[in-house]
Amino acid sequence: MNLLRAEPAYRRLLFASLLSGIGDWFNSVALLSLLLHLTGSSLSVGVALAVRTFPYLVMGPLGGILADRLHRKTILVFADFSRFFIALSLLLVNSVSQVWIAYVATAGLVVFSALFSPARTAVIPQLVHPQHLAVANALEQSLGGLVMAFGAGLGGLISARFGFDTAFAINAVSFLASGFICGSINLPSSPNRGRGSFEGLEKKRQRTHSQASSHSFWFVFRQSRLIQLVSVQAILWAIGGGAVNTLLSVYGYQVFAVETGVSEFSMARSV
Repeated sequence: MNLLRAEPAYRRLLFASLLSGIGDWFNSVALLSLLLHLTGSSLSVGVALAVRTFPYLVMGPLGGILADRLHRKTILVFADFSRFFIALSLLLVNSVSQVWIAYVATAGLVVFSALFSPARTAVIPQLVHPQHLAVANALEQSLGGLVMAFGAGLGGLISARFGFDTAFAINAVSFLASGFICGSINLPSSPNRGRGSFEGLEKKRQRTHSQASSHSFWFVFRQSRLIQLVSVQAILWAIGGGAVNTLLSVYGYQVFAVETGVSEFSMARSV
């Protein structure tokens, strides 16, 4: 692909994200399967999915602000190394009395993922030439399903063949590898490799962003019926998605083998 040949820095970023993304699905399949194996209760899966959602409500906006104000490569490396240590803590979960560790670790992983994602998105224009940016954005949008299918399928097979701990360890190593790869990227100081006066515009935008964003959001929300409807739809979609994920995990556990059942349903969702 011309984009990956022409943009070596972006190629490294993409490879790092593929590693950590596939590791995420190793972790998801193994964790849901482990919770069902230890507790036999769908409630444990529901709690885990809720814990994966709520931290984004706080850390999502904060991650975007930090991506604007701090060095983005530092955020990427710090988030990856933090997730490495947190992911290792899942190796401690061996009984029902230790399930709380899984919930705390899941929340921690989500917190640092919420810091990582905005910084990664913001750094892409700094690594890609303007003529390749549209292709890079299209590639980013198309990779989610591929990572989900490959990661969930392989994660289920690894968990079934070698055990949950192996899947957790692979996930941790994927974060470690991603951190080193992100640390090796030579990040220019401004998007599109110094073209234009982005830095001055960015600093000016940062000074006004925190003052205007909250007021503007609520003004638009109150005035726009469409935005209100879309917001309600997004909330209902999240609730329905959580219910479906819980039911699919429980169904995979009850009808099929624990690990492969969960992974097969996750693969089907990615199609």
